[in-house]
Amino acid sequence: MASRATVEVASTERVAIWAQVDRLPDRQRQVMYLRYQADLSFEDIGQVMGIQPGAARSYATAAHRALRSALVDGAER
Repeated sequence: MASRATVEVASTERVAIWAQVDRLPDRQRQVMYLRYQADLSFEDIGQVMGIQPGAARSYATAAHRALRSALVDGAER
């Protein structure tokens, strides 16, 4: 069983990640919420957003890159 401190750290990290997601460009942000909050496939995301599934994947890839960069830069400060 996880300790309370571990759970609190995990919660804090999730909040930090979603705060960074909120700073992404519109389409990247929408794809991230649809993928990870609504648990939709890229095919479903494409239908919801009116784009091709490949475009949804590309937006997700760009978002992951931006998040990784922002979170690594923030951790180094």
